[in-house]
Amino acid sequence: MPDKITETPALFVKQLGIRPADTVQLLNAPPFFTSVLTPALPEGASLLTDGAPASVANIVLLWPRNMADMMNAVNERIALGMSTLSAIWVVIPKKPVAQRRASDLFFQPILDAVLPTGLVDNKTLTFSEEEYGIRFVPRKALLRKG
Repeated sequence: MPDKITETPALFVKQLGIRPADTVQLLNAPPFFTSVLTPALPEGASLLTDGAPASVANIVLLWPRNMADMMNAVNERIALGMSTLSAIWVVIPKKPVAQRRASDLFFQPILDAVLPTGLVDNKTLTFSEEEYGIRFVPRKALLRKG
């Protein structure tokens, strides 16, 4: 069965919350993801891949290898400033897949690790039969404080 993004790329981009002025950074994305996502982006939106300067990205889509990898990426993006961040999507294997792969990426441990950074989870989205994403956004109270 095809992945959700390949079935309806424009709808998937909308569900990710990507708008015309957004700059989206992909970290450790599957090879096909860039080629499918790029033509579906709204006019004026741009895409950065691994190695591009992250300081201009306001949306990050991250496929972490493990918890340490995830927290390094989250902390690096937060260090660039919360005021320019719209969302970080952490794409992880669904529980049965994570267990089969002996992964340490599970929903509750991710929440426990990310929430103290000032980000809050506000949405999940199925990416494929094996993966889903958790969207983290800056807490509004932190944005008001600057």
